[in-house]
Amino acid sequence: MRFKLIHAFLGIFILSLAFSSQETQAQERDASFLPPATMEGPAVVQPELSPDLTQPPPFVKPQDEKKTDEVKPEEANKSDVEQEFKRDSGQPAPSAASPVVSTPPVALAPSSPAATPNLPSPPAAEKAPDQPSSVAPVPMPQPVVQAPLASVDPETFGLLSPEHGGLGSSVWGNTSRLVVDRLLPVVRLPSASMTLNDLARRLFLSSAAAPILAPSDEKPTRTLLSGRLEGLLALGAVDQAWELSLLADPSLVDAVTLRQLAEASLISPNSKTVCDKIPSLMAAHGTKEEAQLEWQKALLICQLKAGQKEQVQLGLDVMQENKGAARDTFAVLLSRNILGDKKVLPTNLTPLRPTTLALLEESKLALPPELYIRAEASMVPGLIQTKAQKESARLDMAERMAAKGVLTKDQLLQAYKSYEPSSQEVASANSTRTTTSVDRAMMLRAIENEGLPDKKMDMALRFLNSLPPQGQIGPAGQIVADLLADILPKSDYNRVSAGMTRLYAMAGQPDKAMLWHKIARDVAGRSPDVADELKRIWPLLVLSGLVSDGDYPQEIKAWLDATLVGGGDDGKVLHAQRELAGRTLLLFLAADYVVPDDGWNRVVEGQSSAKEMTPSPVLLERLRQAAHAGRRGEVVLLSLLLMGVEPQDAPYGVKVEIVRALRMVGLRMEMQALARELMVGL
Repeated sequence: MRFKLIHAFLGIFILSLAFSSQETQAQERDASFLPPATMEGPAVVQPELSPDLTQPPPFVKPQDEKKTDEVKPEEANKSDVEQEFKRDSGQPAPSAASPVVSTPPVALAPSSPAATPNLPSPPAAEKAPDQPSSVAPVPMPQPVVQAPLASVDPETFGLLSPEHGGLGSSVWGNTSRLVVDRLLPVVRLPSASMTLNDLARRLFLSSAAAPILAPSDEKPTRTLLSGRLEGLLALGAVDQAWELSLLADPSLVDAVTLRQLAEASLISPNSKTVCDKIPSLMAAHGTKEEAQLEWQKALLICQLKAGQKEQVQLGLDVMQENKGAARDTFAVLLSRNILGDKKVLPTNLTPLRPTTLALLEESKLALPPELYIRAEASMVPGLIQTKAQKESARLDMAERMAAKGVLTKDQLLQAYKSYEPSSQEVASANSTRTTTSVDRAMMLRAIENEGLPDKKMDMALRFLNSLPPQGQIGPAGQIVADLLADILPKSDYNRVSAGMTRLYAMAGQPDKAMLWHKIARDVAGRSPDVADELKRIWPLLVLSGLVSDGDYPQEIKAWLDATLVGGGDDGKVLHAQRELAGRTLLLFLAADYVVPDDGWNRVVEGQSSAKEMTPSPVLLERLRQAAHAGRRGEVVLLSLLLMGVEPQDAPYGVKVEIVRALRMVGLRMEMQALARELMVGL
């Protein structure tokens, strides 16, 4: 009996040990499903991720397995975030040879700003089936290394990109800064060519890398930005110059240029913006007595525009304490004509300054003609809006500056329309010969009021032919072309078809010129006048792209036959004809048209042409070198220097070289425009 009791107790003890062992194994199995405890400490190396993440991976005990080809979905998503972050930050994605290194979660990372960047949160990982919702925190990638950006060179600032008329970021490519610093200050603007003036404006406004400054070159004494702003002022582009100056620190512009720009802007639509900055500019740059006086004038203009007459009077009193300043034209004009309301202007108003012009605008008095004769381009837009004692002086200035591209078509039209002739003058404009700017102002009104198309075109062509050659191809010609825009080409207007072809070719509207040219060619066989006109303007049609490659070889021969007809026993007529034909062929060759040897043989002669000014051979050779090397900005600067400010300043051969240089640096449209300018001049 005792033996049976002992045997029963032993059985119960063995069963208890078995149950205890099974419970321990069950707890171990349950524990394997739980994530490892998150620990604060150094980063751990994760195994390489499997590229196939389309299916949930099988269960793996993290404590028993060191490496595996399968990973959990949350681990896969973590890797995707890391790789995407590294692509955005410029770091290479992990390769098969390098394991992914993860950092502690953001909550456990150091609290310093450099170590805790504002990074986007990774997307939530999808849960695998039959797994608990509790997952380990997603490790974040390493912070991006931050470094200061290189400062932007202020010399590169510009308003025009290549898509908006700029000449390209490499316009100064391979050009020495030393050369630019020597050429730019001596360029006289505006030049004699409207096309080159437009190129200069675009050059100064282009966003582009600065010219090359060699280590051996001396450091420039002034910034390129100052030179560009001066060039824009000389071209009358005041608003654009002011806008460009706002892109850079004022300290990058020399004090004199900045003051001249601010003064010129006082008579522009930007005057309010300028006046807001005058006090700070005055404090920074009005340190010397003379500069302080000029800045004081600008401040008085701003106060006057704001209606602050008490402050103006106080400022004038301070200025008049200086005896020299009290006799200044500005002080006299302000005291007598603005605050004193006198109607007689001082006798000596030249040389005209922008601050003086601003006072003259406030006075509303008619200005003497001498102010319009040699006005600086920066003041021309303001002067055309003033009242003149002689309207011919104001309109002459408007036409002259429009022909150089300083005034736009709309500004010139405004100047014409601001002239108010009497009704008798308007009525007589249709019957009298148009020769002066005042005549043309009246003629425009008559053209606008004319209802008969053929008569309207006659008047328009008479207007065009009364202009100087340079004016015909500028804004004045474009105004006339716009007035006739609603007249459709048809056979009813055969008589004026050649003239209309020329009008639209010079206005830069080849599509309309082509339509009229077709009518003129059709009627030329039965109308000698139209045929003669077509032969005369044929070179212009070539340079406007209106002559096909197939027609060109035959037509150039016909044009030479019609041009070289001779006449007279002394040979002067034939010499003049050869001179004209030879210059035309030179222009064709520079513009990349083929000239047959027979053509050269017919125009070559031993007699020299008229004496012309001799350009600098160094500048001319430098132009050729820059053109062959593709140095676009340097070609524009040298072209402006060689062209001069008046049509007679440059020999014809130099102008031809400029046409060729523009073509070689890829400015083909500008090359054609300049070639048309020269052709009209012939």
